Amino acid sequence: MKKIKVIAIFILLGTFIVSTSNCKKEETEKSKPLLTTEQVKDITANSAISGGIITSDGGEHVTARGVIWGTTQNLTLDNNAGKTVDGIGTGNFLSNLTGLTPNTTYYVNAYATNIVGTNYGIEQTFKTPDGVIVLTTSIVSSVTPTTASCGGSINTDGGALITTRGVVWGTSVNPTVNSNAGKTIDGTGSGNFTSSITGLTPNTTYYIRAYASNNIGITYGNETIIKTKTGTVVDKDGNVYYTVTIGTQEWMDRNLKTTKYSDGTPIPNVTDGATWKALTTGAYCEYLNDQKFGNTYGKLYNYFTVVDAHKLCPIGWHVPSDTEWTTLTNNLGGESSAGDLLKEIGNTHWGRTSEGVKDLYCFTALPGGHRSGYDGTFMGLGNYGSWWSTTEYSTNNIWFRIIFDFSKEVIRDYDDDNKKNGVSVRCIKD
Repeated sequence: MKKIKVIAIFILLGTFIVSTSNCKKEETEKSKPLLTTEQVKDITANSAISGGIITSDGGEHVTARGVIWGTTQNLTLDNNAGKTVDGIGTGNFLSNLTGLTPNTTYYVNAYATNIVGTNYGIEQTFKTPDGVIVLTTSIVSSVTPTTASCGGSINTDGGALITTRGVVWGTSVNPTVNSNAGKTIDGTGSGNFTSSITGLTPNTTYYIRAYASNNIGITYGNETIIKTKTGTVVDKDGNVYYTVTIGTQEWMDRNLKTTKYSDGTPIPNVTDGATWKALTTGAYCEYLNDQKFGNTYGKLYNYFTVVDAHKLCPIGWHVPSDTEWTTLTNNLGGESSAGDLLKEIGNTHWGRTSEGVKDLYCFTALPGGHRSGYDGTFMGLGNYGSWWSTTEYSTNNIWFRIIFDFSKEVIRDYDDDNKKNGVSVRCIKD
């Protein structure tokens, strides 16, 4: 009986020893946390988002977690350019990386710490954008003696939020936000924006640039040049025209639209082609006899209207002579290139225009075409504009000017027996 008790004691003692041995083994198996590094996202020129996923705490509570980053590999808590601390425990966490340098390659790794030690995920790499804004200055439009409309298009924000945008202008080249005659502030963010320019001086040349800024710096668009209009003149129908000064000459900025001579006498509106070609007295028409074309491109007048004793242009103004047209083109560098400085910019009305079109003085020449004096047909709308002078080349031939959509020239020409043609008119101040 005593022998059996002794054996039982030894068995119980062995069980206790084995049990104690297993507890010690469990204690030695506790380890550092297990985790992965989240893919970097939302990268800007000076920030990004990463984080980690802690899948095991290693048997001990996670007391610290976050990410570390730097410009060299094999980062540690003791060797990094930046670090976040993002709570405790297992699971997912997000980390905001801030204070980054544009156009720089970074390495980033998640970390987690428990009482056993610190462990790291798999190191990721990314590159910050350069922070450079890409933008263009819009075409200047709606120019008056004291106002204009412009704006810009921001194609790329450089990887940093656009915080300010607008246009700057001045009477010297390359205006800036700190050195200008005026500035607008037109919202934030990328995309297109429109700016209202006010407080301009009549008959003055201005340089205009769009600008945009982010926390990296300020960028400017291409520079555009305009000359504000000089004043206004009103025809007998009450149509108001702005005027522009080129050299010593002052011109209307639009083709004439009047249906009355300056003394109030009505000008006949002849729509029938057969009647038109037989005329020997003054008359006007609209292209295709459509009022919408007359409103946009002005009326078409035969030569007899131009030289009528009742006077076509408003009082104090007249239809230019051949010499006055030549003076205009000479002021713009000559006939070979003056067209690009007189045409309206863009293809709203012109069938096509070259890249050199500037409309520097807001003369805004439009392609109103003409009406034939031979058969009364209409032709050329959108392709060319033609304008009368008062000067005869010969008894039946009159000098006129023509600008084509495909050319930068202003062509001085005459047609045989062209007095019956319907042609646009620009008035010049006496």
